[in-house]
Amino acid sequence: MLFSKHKMLPLLLCTSVTSVGFSDDNIELAVVNSDVELATVDVWSTSVQSSSQHLADDSIAMKQADHLSDLMRNIPGVDIGGSHSVNQRINIRGIDETDLDIRLDGAPQAINMFHHVGNLLLNADILKAVEIDVGATSVINNGLGGSVRFETKDAQDLLQAGQTVGARVQGSYASNKSLGFSLTGYGKYDKLDALVYGYNVNRDNPKDGNGDTMMGNDGTIGDILFKVGYDLTDYQRLEFSADRYEDEGLYSPRPNFGTSANVGFTKQAVFPTEFSRNTYTLNHELDIGNTLYLKTTAYYNELDLWRSEDASLRNAVISGLAKTKGINLLAQTVINTESLKQQLTYGTEYRQQSSDYSRVAQATGNPATNVFAQEEAKSYAAYIEDRVEFSNGLAITPGLRYDYYSRDIARGEKQDWDEFSTALAAEYPLSTAFTVRVSTTESFKGPELSEIFTGVSDYSVLNTDLRPETARNNQISLLFQEKRFLGADRFAANLTVFRTDIKDYMTVIYEGSSLAYDANIGDVEINGFEFSVNYDIGDFGVLASYARSDSEITTFDPDDSLNKQPLDNEVGDSISLELNYEVPTLGLKFAWDSMFVRPEDGYTLDSSDKKSYDVHNISARWQLQQSLKGLVLTFGVDNLFDEVYTSHASSSGIARGQRLDDLEPGRNFKLTATYTF
Repeated sequence: MLFSKHKMLPLLLCTSVTSVGFSDDNIELAVVNSDVELATVDVWSTSVQSSSQHLADDSIAMKQADHLSDLMRNIPGVDIGGSHSVNQRINIRGIDETDLDIRLDGAPQAINMFHHVGNLLLNADILKAVEIDVGATSVINNGLGGSVRFETKDAQDLLQAGQTVGARVQGSYASNKSLGFSLTGYGKYDKLDALVYGYNVNRDNPKDGNGDTMMGNDGTIGDILFKVGYDLTDYQRLEFSADRYEDEGLYSPRPNFGTSANVGFTKQAVFPTEFSRNTYTLNHELDIGNTLYLKTTAYYNELDLWRSEDASLRNAVISGLAKTKGINLLAQTVINTESLKQQLTYGTEYRQQSSDYSRVAQATGNPATNVFAQEEAKSYAAYIEDRVEFSNGLAITPGLRYDYYSRDIARGEKQDWDEFSTALAAEYPLSTAFTVRVSTTESFKGPELSEIFTGVSDYSVLNTDLRPETARNNQISLLFQEKRFLGADRFAANLTVFRTDIKDYMTVIYEGSSLAYDANIGDVEINGFEFSVNYDIGDFGVLASYARSDSEITTFDPDDSLNKQPLDNEVGDSISLELNYEVPTLGLKFAWDSMFVRPEDGYTLDSSDKKSYDVHNISARWQLQQSLKGLVLTFGVDNLFDEVYTSHASSSGIARGQRLDDLEPGRNFKLTATYTF
């Protein structure tokens, strides 16, 4: 078959970006060009690549990830806020998820659901690939702080050579109160392939590093994924996926706060809660070589948060529903001559978001007022990027993007904006080992829909003076890669220095409980760097990184309490170290990873200066070679030394007299058994 699946995958996210690391001997410098393709994954693994670092595929399986923090927290410039299953918030350089371009199988995920939960419901186990653009570096993506693309597995990824049908069963146990199970079946007949995946995890309330129970975590997660693909011709493929994810349990009213704060605000109250996602995507790929590669994605994504509250809060059944639907077309054309190589990337996207809020009084107790409210936003974008590579190795990439955004609030008022954004990057190999890249990228963002679950849309008004947020990210990267450097079999290092300026930074202004509106309060400046080193010798490997970001808000009103404050989710300085050792003849692999985070100060509003911490994890994996071939056992210990800590991307500080710190779970022994046949 001539069809080359996922030829464009490196380009979709990290266009012309260099990254450090190796996944195998065939991967050299991860610079996107017309000849780069990603190899088919034929094991149950997850490839995590970012513009700041690349992780080996099987290192993710060893982490036995049950929260996004297990998957992404050690990537330079990236952190995950929250410890609760309904509170997974991606943070890039201190910028939170609402200002990032986050997609699952092509469907956008970011939405303004509820400030006490995250907006991303995701099962790490079924992911094939995660691609992260740390910082805005291309007009293809529209996040102020960068982008994250998640892709789930399909049958073609899992079938071995010559295999037409397969299955996988997995069971997992964690001492800090969880038990999980998954079952996967996949097969291929002629040009048709399909995958069915089911996943279930039961959790109780875990304990933190002090040995104290973390209240309000008792629940169940379920995920069902169905994917079917059909090769229409040697050059075309059609793929449909349906994904249902549901998280339900007796949860704290404020899952982003620690137990201490929840008890202080509402005593021991926990409420029946359901948070679910339905995602449907239809992808068509056309690959006729250099003349045209075209990927078309139609998507529908639905987030639904439901909770039954007693009289300690709103004494009502609350429901928030967010719908996102749209279509995206992304194309590439390559033109090669004797003196240069030209790669045109161009596309367009239409997206429509809507929100529905309802509050219905409980039958007993103090009655609550019934409220129903809706909002809608529409956006359109078109972009083009042209990478021109000259015979001396110099590559220049200009880009242009147009965005249109409109928002209709519940009161029937409408507001719209449009903006042109530009980008320019240059890349040059200083030698066979050194490559330097500089880039400047503009981006645009209109206001979010009003926060859904609190019913803000019911009393939101338009601010006629509101301006969209715009940003410029400037950065320079230096990559060094040499196979025999310092005695290593493979060595790579990457340094990126950046500055991001966000103009007309937005926040929501509340005047009592009956009036809310978006307002521009000032500008934000973020400075920092990411540095990573990968050293492999024989069966031993080291991956180390240091990331730093410092932000400051300059308000238009110098007397504003936010003036000269860092962003709420500023992470600061973090050091990551990962050691790996393999015994191939026995099918064994061992890993140790550590994270050291320095204190972050400068927060004068709520005593939320963030403390330093260090946390260490170990893991071992045994893939049986002979009698039980197909059986894999993975053992690990998270938070080996029972550290008491709060991620700098999570809630901290004091509010209304309560300490908010969202502590992470304490020591956790994990065991996973997998059998593939």
